[in-house]
Amino acid sequence: MDLKTETKLIIHLSKKFDEDAENRPKKKIFSRDMVLMLEAKTAEAEKILSRFYSEDSTGMSEFDYTTTEPAICKFDTEYLTWVLKFFDMQDSTSVKLSVKKEYPLTVEDENFKFVLAPKVTDG
Repeated sequence: MDLKTETKLIIHLSKKFDEDAENRPKKKIFSRDMVLMLEAKTAEAEKILSRFYSEDSTGMSEFDYTTTEPAICKFDTEYLTWVLKFFDMQDSTSVKLSVKKEYPLTVEDENFKFVLAPKVTDG
């Protein structure tokens, strides 16, 4: 990844994620509103995310997405569009979308993995 692409990705990430956020585990960052989680899958991706987490942080490592009651889940198209733009900026040749029962939407390529928490309403 070239410097220009890295810079564009960092600027894009700063719109949803806090730089040098405390209480975040290495390789994963969470958006300010806790709707998105981004995980680095390669050393190159870790370098980009390093601006957004502390080396010695030991905070939350996953979203808590469990529910005890039937619910209807919806995903915010604003966030999904933002995530897809992120992958477009790095010229990803393919992106994998995964939706599973009892697990949030994931969008990933060879470098990064996003987890998008759903909006949950009573079923």
